[in-house]
Amino acid sequence: MNRAYYSATVEDFLNDTDAKIIGSIVPSHSQEIVHQQTRAWEEQIRILREQLAGFADSHIAFEALIPRMGKRADVVFLYKGIVFVLEFKVGETSYKSSDISQVESYALDFQYFHAGSQNRLIVPVLVATKAKSSFEPTNTIDRSIAVVQKTNGKSIKEIVSFFSNVQSDLPLIDMNTWLGSKYKPTPTIIEAARALYADNAVEDIAQCDATVKNLSTTTREIKKVIHECHLNRNKAICFVTGVPGAGKTLVGLNIATRPTKDDKETAVYLSGNGPLVNVLRQALIQDSMSRGEKKSEAEPRVKTSIQNVHHFRQHYGLSEEVPAEHVVIFDEAQRAWDEKHLVKSKPEYKGLGSEPDVLLSSMNRRTDWCVVIALVGTGQEINSGEAGVSSWLSSVREKFPDWKVYYSSKLKDQICETRLMEYNERPEFHLSASQRSFRASNLASLIDAVLGSDSESAKLQYKKLNNKYPVVLTRKLSAAKSWIKAQCRGEDRMGILSSSSSKRLRAEGVFNSMQVDERHWFLADKSDIRSSNVLEEAVSEFKVQGLELDWAIVGWDADLRYSENGFEYYNFSGSRWTIRHQQQSRKYLENAYRVLLTRARQGMIIYIPEGCSSDLTRQSSYYDGTFEFLKSCGLPCIDDL
Repeated sequence: MNRAYYSATVEDFLNDTDAKIIGSIVPSHSQEIVHQQTRAWEEQIRILREQLAGFADSHIAFEALIPRMGKRADVVFLYKGIVFVLEFKVGETSYKSSDISQVESYALDFQYFHAGSQNRLIVPVLVATKAKSSFEPTNTIDRSIAVVQKTNGKSIKEIVSFFSNVQSDLPLIDMNTWLGSKYKPTPTIIEAARALYADNAVEDIAQCDATVKNLSTTTREIKKVIHECHLNRNKAICFVTGVPGAGKTLVGLNIATRPTKDDKETAVYLSGNGPLVNVLRQALIQDSMSRGEKKSEAEPRVKTSIQNVHHFRQHYGLSEEVPAEHVVIFDEAQRAWDEKHLVKSKPEYKGLGSEPDVLLSSMNRRTDWCVVIALVGTGQEINSGEAGVSSWLSSVREKFPDWKVYYSSKLKDQICETRLMEYNERPEFHLSASQRSFRASNLASLIDAVLGSDSESAKLQYKKLNNKYPVVLTRKLSAAKSWIKAQCRGEDRMGILSSSSSKRLRAEGVFNSMQVDERHWFLADKSDIRSSNVLEEAVSEFKVQGLELDWAIVGWDADLRYSENGFEYYNFSGSRWTIRHQQQSRKYLENAYRVLLTRARQGMIIYIPEGCSSDLTRQSSYYDGTFEFLKSCGLPCIDDL
């Protein structure tokens, strides 16, 4: 991939003609964009020629790749060991907050994900060419990134001189070395879906760290099974497992959205997670429209690739129609419904078995071949009626014994217990490291220790975070909001999370409603009151599973309380808390908190209320034990600082 469409020493840049520079950039853009952009590029070149003359041993790059797919910085200027990231808004008369966030986000991405920019001073610069001059020298620096410098272009020289004098002892940067440096992008699932849909390779948007399973290897192994089944006219099911945030959905989207040599091997991505489907569809439609495509054209194409499994099940499960697809991907397969819940949703399903029975029966109607890919999250069953992976295995054993079974090593015990006739272990089918928390791959282990009431193990796991991923506590919601706002920079997304059974947090100001439109909550910016960034509405595990935030406030209510005997599990019924006696109900609550506590990519603050002695549903004793236990796990409380 071309890391920059034009790069040169500033000396060569000053000598090159506009035609040569723009000629290097144009081939990478559509003709429509070229007409819009040519004048903007000419203005950028004019300004930079005036401002950068005299800076010896410096380099410039136009349209430099940002280490998250689909983004390029207008200009990167390297001088005296400093990385200047310039975003031009030609003709703009003001410095918009959205533009400030954009260039700051670019700087953050370079700092987090690009090896050549780490441990370097990065200076984001917003250039609004028709705005009033706004440059005021300040060397405020946070996480090796300066505050955004604002200029109409006439003070770029001053900005460069100011920072090169402040940081005068840094080693020089070679542009070719910098451009060739490794980067480890960790996009959100929304960014990843956009990138894959725009025909980027999974290798370009996945971390390349040795500690992370190679997503391309998993994808390749699955495609190998698909191709073999096609050639040999077999039917098969593949079980891909992974810890929260390991990239299971990314694998599924990669297979479903990437073009194949044979149209028959094209897959459709199905999920019973309605919010995930809604958010991904909306994001891809918006992205297609931003590239000039009409909504009427983008919408049906997107909906063909990404579908709600309940709609698929209803269409084929209650008819004898043969599915058009040979390959289907079921995300969060552990959440498939058991027979009782399926019949409750629609009586017509009576006698058809569990949801896996219905789905596999539908695909089995194909007389030639088919492949079902079941993406399984470990420890993520969060709702009553979810049958788990065992229902898939039972269905294959009892009703489809001629199907081949390919499974990850994590399911070996269950496979053996099911006593299937034919099965094939594939170690590549398990993704063991979370990519969600790019700062802390062991976050899942920390949360497992916490929910397992193992404070000593949790303390060790917290130390491994090594200040890279803050997990802190507070008893005050206002303090939580202040803390999270201070952490967010650029286009970081923040939000409030709480469990669906946390009924008494509303008295503290945490309002959790299933009526929240997840499309706005996850996609709208902070100027929209429906956005998560506004911190007005919380969402539960049902809205957030499979998705993520950069920073999260996790509200911890009295539904899950810690006592000297470990965690206790409660439901709120009417006007009081009642104990959850059923083991399955307890497991759902534990997994709900596991989902909430693994949604944040960069850090989180856990809010545990102080309680209220005059409210029998919010006694301080309901919360104090949990707070003290989390402190014993090594988590610091910001109220003490």
